[in-house]
Amino acid sequence: MQWHSPESAPDAATLWLELARKFLPEALPRRFGNVYPLRYRLDRDGDDQFIATFASHGAWFKATLPCIDGGLYLEPWDGILIDTLKMVAQPLDDPPWRNTVQRFFVEYARRRGSVLATGEVLRNHKLSGPPDTSWDLSGSLRGPGGILGLPANPVWWTWLGNDYLPLVRDYLPPEHTTYYDEGALYAPTEEPTDRGQLAGLPDPFPASLRVTAIPSEYGPSNTPMNSPAAIRPRLNQG
Repeated sequence: MQWHSPESAPDAATLWLELARKFLPEALPRRFGNVYPLRYRLDRDGDDQFIATFASHGAWFKATLPCIDGGLYLEPWDGILIDTLKMVAQPLDDPPWRNTVQRFFVEYARRRGSVLATGEVLRNHKLSGPPDTSWDLSGSLRGPGGILGLPANPVWWTWLGNDYLPLVRDYLPPEHTTYYDEGALYAPTEEPTDRGQLAGLPDPFPASLRVTAIPSEYGPSNTPMNSPAAIRPRLNQG
């Protein structure tokens, strides 16, 4: 999961602790820091240390399974901040657990004021051992000008904030879209669905709204770069 939020967004560390405790305790930063090895522990060093660590250079953390790890990144790029959380996909087959994770995903996007947030099921990622070179990789959606566009491939969950909605509203299928005061969640399926499965479903968004993935010159096992979409949000950071 990735959240792309404006530079003016509320403090990420404080908000993460609040919402993780409320909705998804497994996402709490069990170990954290901004250099490796991660030197701090939440149960020993407390909330204030996590907040201070984030305020210095951002915070990376290890979570509790089925959540794996994440990062709250302090430095903006053209007015956009990124927060991430990685987790094991298999438990999401269970509806109560799936609903819990989705609620955290949405509530964090709402409270953070995210312009765009994505929840993607990536294939062939291992918890241990050498990487599978056929794994799914996604390039950054942040770049010059802020948000580069929607992902090159359809993803399972897409949060679209109010700065994005005017560009996409006409394409959102009402039966798969939930609206909130702060934006909308588009989820084409109930069950976890990876990009291979989504490729067999209709894509409501025209190509002009999606970035173009440029394969890495170092081969398919490396992260691609994204070329900006023809149509993307332009944020007023003033």
